[in-house]
Amino acid sequence: MGHKRVTELSELNVGELKGHEATNSFRRLLSSAFCSPSGRDGPFLWLGNFEAERHWDDPAALHLPSIPMTADATIVNRLEEMTLLLAGAPDHVILREQPDPGFMAYLAQLGFVLPSVIGIGSEDRILPVSELILKTDSFIECLRELARLHSALCLLPFGKTRLEEAIGERTGVPVAGPSAQLLETVNSKLYSRRVTEELGLRTVPGASCATFEALELAAAEMSVYFPDRLVLKEAMGVSGKGLLMIESPERLERALTMLRRKVKPGAPCRFVLEKWIDKVTDINYQILVNADGSVRLLCIKEAVTRNGVHMGHYSPPQLTGPQRHDYEIAAEAVGKRLFDDGFVGIAGIDSIIDQAGQVYPVLEINARFNMSTYQQALDRMVPPESTTVVKHYPLAISGFVPFSGLRSVLEPILFGLGGRREGVGIMCFGSVNCNLPGAKGAAKGRLYVFLTARERDAIEQLDTDVQARLAQCEGVIAVK
Repeated sequence: MGHKRVTELSELNVGELKGHEATNSFRRLLSSAFCSPSGRDGPFLWLGNFEAERHWDDPAALHLPSIPMTADATIVNRLEEMTLLLAGAPDHVILREQPDPGFMAYLAQLGFVLPSVIGIGSEDRILPVSELILKTDSFIECLRELARLHSALCLLPFGKTRLEEAIGERTGVPVAGPSAQLLETVNSKLYSRRVTEELGLRTVPGASCATFEALELAAAEMSVYFPDRLVLKEAMGVSGKGLLMIESPERLERALTMLRRKVKPGAPCRFVLEKWIDKVTDINYQILVNADGSVRLLCIKEAVTRNGVHMGHYSPPQLTGPQRHDYEIAAEAVGKRLFDDGFVGIAGIDSIIDQAGQVYPVLEINARFNMSTYQQALDRMVPPESTTVVKHYPLAISGFVPFSGLRSVLEPILFGLGGRREGVGIMCFGSVNCNLPGAKGAAKGRLYVFLTARERDAIEQLDTDVQARLAQCEGVIAVK
């Protein structure tokens, strides 16, 4: 199957909306991070490998029990479409399949100058995109040809692993950012705890454990915190996975016994055991570490989580002046430390504010893009006084959901149409129907959107309205 390339470069008159200006502004920021003043500044080859973190972890490492979710993996793979929000002319975007033409037309109406889209052309919906590229020789040759046409081409992945480095080696396309080995280190919760402590930032009571013996010792020492809860985290756990809440000494001993049975000689054992902090708010903030060592605080957002799983972001967050100052201090300190360790690029940092209003500024450092990254273009499109939340709606579908049908039911509240500055905007459509092929019964899908309104209270009403409208859409059984 050929690798179809589609280019959409026309600008439409959309009044005050300037999606293309937002995209260009963000591209300039990325160039300042990855390129020296005299270095290459050519087109980016964007790769939305949202599953990158699974490749930083060692499969031989000791892990907590988990349940594989094939349907969720398929959805995560299709989040690659969000790259269209950040890329622009003269960039190229790699997608496993071509996006819906209606969705592309909608983005163009918002003012985005769409990049060239290169589809891999594979029917494999499960395999992570970088593995899919490496096993598709014809696509590797396609990228080689692209590299010959653009000498300054640079691969820009969601997260850089050894797989993207292998793609770079086989295609001759340089990969932006530091080495995958460094990023693996930075993404470990062991690194986050060590850096937080060394910088003198407020740190959650706990211990980093690089061996099972260290975990047993930490468990004995941390038992003094009961009857408060503890939480055991895998060093490379993500999105609520690799995490175990522990309410009692007996529960802690059962967890240790379970892990003790799985310990193998020479296998990595990396965990963090911490006191559970009763929080008021989850906060994610994003920094940009430039090639010259300067650090920029890109955004601070209030994370929306459910059972430890990220569901979206509110912007702006509700912070006091001292809390905002704490984040500014932490962003600069962590950014400088990352640069000293060899890191440049974007890092997202998860944090919490406790019941007393104290900021714990670093729970973990994610040396990759995150959902806040894809909100960057949106933040520059909505009125500055607005409240915006990025979220997704889990769907149960019985048949194909056409974009035209989705657009029709949302039309009266769709952001950007007729100069509308409030409402709902669609960020990713490919994740809606991705589990439909071969499904027996209802298939799982997700619609990723942003909601924006002048007042936060209006967001809740808008959310209710969106759910009701989605339930009326062709093919949708339920909105969960």
